Parts: sequence; C-alpha cells; structure tokens
Amino acid sequence: MVIILYTVTLLAILSILYIERKKPEEALAWVLIFIIFPVGGLVFYLVFGSTFRFKLRRIRLKNRHYEEYEKLQEYNPPKRIEKSEEPYQEVLRFHENYSQSSFTRNNSVRIFTGGQEKFKSLFADIKQARKHIHLLYFGIKNDEVGKELARLLAEKAREGVEVRVLYDRMGSLFTPRKSFRELIAAGGKVATIRPFLLDINYRNHRKIVVIDGRIGYTGGMNIGEKYLGEHPRRKPWRDTHLRLNGEVVQNLQFIFLNDWVVAKKKVEEDVFSRLREFFPLPEKAGKTGVQVVASGADDDQNIKMGYLRMIGSAREKIWLQTPYLVPDENVFNALLVAAASGIDVRIMLPSIPGNRFLKHTTNYNIDRLIDFGVKVFLYKGYIHAKTMIIDNQLSCIGSVNLDVRSLEINDEIYVYFHDPAFTTKYAKIYQNDLINCVELDYIKFKQRGAWARFWEGIFSFFSPLI
Repeated sequence: MVIILYTVTLLAILSILYIERKKPEEALAWVLIFIIFPVGGLVFYLVFGSTFRFKLRRIRLKNRHYEEYEKLQEYNPPKRIEKSEEPYQEVLRFHENYSQSSFTRNNSVRIFTGGQEKFKSLFADIKQARKHIHLLYFGIKNDEVGKELARLLAEKAREGVEVRVLYDRMGSLFTPRKSFRELIAAGGKVATIRPFLLDINYRNHRKIVVIDGRIGYTGGMNIGEKYLGEHPRRKPWRDTHLRLNGEVVQNLQFIFLNDWVVAKKKVEEDVFSRLREFFPLPEKAGKTGVQVVASGADDDQNIKMGYLRMIGSAREKIWLQTPYLVPDENVFNALLVAAASGIDVRIMLPSIPGNRFLKHTTNYNIDRLIDFGVKVFLYKGYIHAKTMIIDNQLSCIGSVNLDVRSLEINDEIYVYFHDPAFTTKYAKIYQNDLINCVELDYIKFKQRGAWARFWEGIFSFFSPLI
C-alpha cells in the first residue's frame, strides 16, 4: 500500500512539473502538502488541483481542431495590424502575439443590459435559424426561461436544424438531463462539461451562442429567470451581454467547437470534416474593431495577461464592473500602481454581496486599494456585469469576474473592443449605472470592527477557491 501511495504521489509531482507546468510557488506548495499530508493531500490535489485528465485531452483535440480549421480554403487569416493603424495598437498586438487572437474590423455589436431584451433577441434569432445552433452556457436553470429555451431548440431540431447544447455540470447542478429529453428525441445533441467530482475546481464559465455561423452572443448572462430580475434577494439584477455580427462570429464558433470536441466522450469525426459548413464566409456587418480572447487552466492565462496589458496602457481612466473583487496579486498591484499614478480607477460592485465569503474577501481588497485613491461604487442591487473601460478608447466585455478563479482557473471568454465609438457608448452606460450607485463611505468603512477584519484575513487565504 505504501509503495502504491509513493508511486501515485511521484506521478502527481511529475504531472505538476512537466504536464500541468504549474507556477514554481504553486508546485512547491503542492509538494509540501504531499509531504505533510501524504493521503489527504493527494486526495485534495486530485479534487482541487489536478488538470492532468482534461488537459491532455484538450491539447490533443485542440491541435487537431486547429489543423482542420486551417485547411479551410475560404479562411484567410486577417492581416496583422501595422504600426499606427489603430489606437492603443500595443494592446492589439499583444493579443495577437500572446493569445493568437486575430483582429477583426467588419463587425456590428448590440449591447444588452437586461435579461428581458437579451432573451427576446436570442429566442427570435433561434426561431430564424436555418442550419445549426451551437449553445454553451455555464448555467442553464430548469425554470421557465430554461424550459422555453429547451422547447425552442427541440422545435428547431424537428425542423432539421442541427442543435448542439453544451453546459457546465457544476454550474447547472440542479438541471436534470431530462430537461433536454424532447430536444434529444428530435435529434439534438447535448453534452456536459467535466461532469466528475475530480474536476470540481475547473469549470467552463463561458456563455456562447452561434447561430448559422453568422450571429453570435456572449457576455455575462446565463439562462435563468434571475436575469429577468426575478431573484428573490439580488435585485434589481444588472448585467451586460452582446449580440455580434461579422467576422468576429468565426472566433466564437471556433471556441465553441473546440469546447464541444473536448467535452464529448466520443469524438464526432464529422465535426472536423464539416468545418466548411460551420464557418461560412464572414459578412461585412459594420466597422467595429474586435478581438476575442479565450482563457482556461490549459493555457498561459491569456485573459489575465490581457488584463495586465490593458491596465498598463491606461493614461486617464480605468472603469471596472464586477460582482467580485478577489484578484490575484499581479492584477491587484497593477490597479494599485495605476491609482497611485493619478489614473481615475473606479470599481463598481454590487451592494448586495453574493455570499458571506465574497463579502469578506472583497472588503479585504477594498481596504488595500482605497488608500491609493481607487474609488468604489456600490450598485443599488446586484451587478453581475464583467466589463472594463480604458480611456474611452478600449473596452472589454465577457464572462470574466475579477477573481482568481476567472483569471487563472476557469475557462472564460472576453471580447475586446479597439473602437473609441463603441467604448464611448459603453462609458455612457457606465455613467448611467453610477446614478444607481452609492459611493463607498470610506471613513465609515475604515472604522469597521476588529471582528470583521479578522474574518477578512481568514477568508482571504481561501480566495483562489471561492
């Protein structure tokens, strides 16, 4: 038994060093845990730390997906942006070089700030679908909104439209598979992401819909009634979602199909052979400049690094919206440096905390930032939007919370806008949201009791797991 334990532990260490390639400090922490708690530490690692299983599968299938995608005759990689062609070009080039994110110019974008308008638009587009519907959500609730979605998808499947639904098992924990019984019976395909206990700490938090390869949706909203403002406690609910047309939709399609082939137990060979059908020649739908960046436990923290590059490029202001404020030290220090340099750093948070853990860890970080001039605004309700504005020139909207889990662990997606007109438009939405906010009473906040500070320090230790 001892030999087996040592063998498994050695394999885990080799995986950490050579397959998962964790940061040195994280690798050292796991090795120390294995030494101090030989059995319990190994179990804890398998449940919360290991990326070995899905990382190998994702690497193998992603490489094949890239190879097949590049064989498309119609696909012509966008020209790299030359110097001085775009504002804040260094950020654009960073995304190109670091995340291999192509810049697309001919796009149109519609912004949704509430569930009513988002679901109305999404359901209308689903009804008009003619070839295929690809849908990925972290959370699909088994409520009236979720049931209506399942009904519409089943109806389209009966009409002969290809329907693929992908959802995160933990994010949709209380949604039974029978919710999609009608869809599956009609020929639709449904898959769950990482359904096993050992993958509990690595979730797919993306929200992507692609219809006929020409219409895309992404942002902060999942599927459920609470996005209509029906949550019993967290209301009014404020969120941000996007509808996209143009070249950028191909990027969303690529990310969805990559997640699909990785999640399926049995690889659909026809997905690789039929990519031409899923990637029609893109339309010139507008003039908005967009880059899409995906990130997860199996890459080089694309979104986190993009965050740092954007924050570092700011000259006048950094305006953020996030339901949580639990960043890692790199992002935290970048915001601190920006504020201390005189840049207008504003963070909009919900006045209603998600839970007790988040309240304490968020307050712990607020306390450290406001000393350097960061301004905190509390939305009168629950703000679930994940957005950032830089100098009315750059902006990003997506699924990424400002916490360690989103920046380093979960599969996430962000849409970056290198477009002053779009960013100015969203800055006006942000300013309108400020009307529904109360600025933090900094003096009163600093006077909170020792007991509150004690719990903040305790919970801050566990912030990577929240």
